[in-house]
Formats: sequence, C-alpha cells, structure tokens
Amino acid sequence: MKCHDHNAARLQLGMIRRAGLMLTITLGLAGLLSSQDQIESQGVARILGTAVQPDGTPAIGGIEIEPVSKENPSAVAVISGIDGSFETEKLPPGRYRVGVDLEINIQPDEAYGRTYYPGTTDRSNAVELEIAQGLPEPRIVFVVPKVRPLIQLRGTVVYEDGKPAAGVDVFFSPVGGYSIAQVWTDSKGNCSQKKYGAVAYRIQSRSRDSKYESQVQVVEAVDLERPILLVLRGAASAKP
Repeated sequence: MKCHDHNAARLQLGMIRRAGLMLTITLGLAGLLSSQDQIESQGVARILGTAVQPDGTPAIGGIEIEPVSKENPSAVAVISGIDGSFETEKLPPGRYRVGVDLEINIQPDEAYGRTYYPGTTDRSNAVELEIAQGLPEPRIVFVVPKVRPLIQLRGTVVYEDGKPAAGVDVFFSPVGGYSIAQVWTDSKGNCSQKKYGAVAYRIQSRSRDSKYESQVQVVEAVDLERPILLVLRGAASAKP
C-alpha cells in the first residue's frame, strides 16, 4: 500500500512538472508573439529623401507617403524643406509608396498633380519602399513634375434680377481632384482666387443660408483666366 502510494505520488509529480513545462513554453511563446506585435505596431524606420524639380532645383511642398496595404493606417504627409529634403517619423513595418497629391493631405496645393516616386502617374508603376526591422532606412531622390502655372481666377456672382450677390460663398474644386477652396464675394459680388492652372475646375456659388445657389460650372484650363459669371437661383431650381 505504501509502495502504491509512493508510485502515485511520483506519477502526480511528473504530471505537475510536465504541466509546468507546458505552461512555461506557452507563456514564452505568448511573450514572443506579444513582442512581435509591439514591433509591428510601432515605428521602426523612417523614409528620408529629397524632392527636386525637373531642372534640379528643390521642390518645396507636401510629400505624401501611403501604405501599400489598406490594413496599414500609417499614411502620412510631410512638408519638404527649402532644400527639398523631407523625412517621416518612424513608420511601422510594411511597404510604402511616396508621391504628391495622393489624397492624404486634406488641403493639397495642386501644384504638381498626382505623381508617384520615381516619377509616374500610374500607381502600378510606383516603386514600393520597404520598412522592416533591421533594414536600412530608405533614402530617395524624388523628381516631381513641372509646377503647374499659377493663374488668377476672377468671377462675379449675381442674383436672377442682376443684383450683386455680396458675401456669398464661391467654391473651386479641380476636376479629378478632391480638394475644395472657398472664397467670399465682396460688396459688388466679385471674387478672385489664385490657383494652379493646367487643370479644369468645378466652380459654384451658394448663399450662407443655402437658400440660393448657382449651377456648377466646369471651366476648362484654357478658359480659367476669363471672367466667370455665376447666377444664384432658388436652391431647388439651380440644380441641373
């Protein structure tokens, strides 16, 4: 009886030791996975570069970095310095595309039009940069396209009876773009706005109380410097 009890105790001790070993291994794997998750969620390296115009002079403006994977939320926009240099904060591991006018910056300058590094408008031809633990930080020279010409848009807003519409909103949005610029008319219903040309714009006016609005005019690039006339009508009748 005592021998049986001794053997049972040894067996039970062995089971406890094996359980302890399994617990240690499980906790160790959990710790490794937790560390890996922390690395993947934290920044590990930057993207550094210099933005230059086709003639080699520095390009000053918004440089945008978008992750290739939609599950990666680490899209960022930075401003290049007077020497064209730029750098991001440390980014999580993943593959990234660099460009301008990529719909990341809420208020892009529209100076260049959408372009991906190394200098293509086609996303499928963009060079992807890899960020990973242990890899060197990517350093690039990004040649942006030629700056679009800066032009002065001028317009006048009137009501249906011909009276000037003072203090109403006028909205400018590039066709194919996503940003919207807003100005107010003066006491004579006039407004002006400097924009980058070589692209068509959608232009519309609306009263502050939204009771009156004009139809949307699409003005082609070649016509942007011609005076624009917008007529405010009742909001329901203004829709095309």
